[in-house]
Amino acid sequence: MHLILSIWYFVLGLVNTLESFLISCGFLKRYRNLQINKVRYLAVVIDSEEARQTLKVLELLRWLAATGLKNVCLYDAEGVLKKSKDALTLWLRSERMSKVFDGKR
Repeated sequence: MHLILSIWYFVLGLVNTLESFLISCGFLKRYRNLQINKVRYLAVVIDSEEARQTLKVLELLRWLAATGLKNVCLYDAEGVLKKSKDALTLWLRSERMSKVFDGKR
């Protein structure tokens, strides 16, 4: 029974890996034109080492905002993002304010 279940989950893992590969290569038509406006929230898990690099996190947030995502949740295992939350929030507010004053919004 254990062998049958192990083989079953191994095959499912292969199928999921193949599907991910086909999606990233653009072979599956239903994933070509995703409508980003239908995404309500996006959760992103960041490695704690990368979370310590605030500039890279800010770059990620800029990129996600440029794609049209409005609600993003960031997670890391060690809580590094929670410690730098004030700096990230301050940066986001200052960037939004500069857009308003520049007339870009």
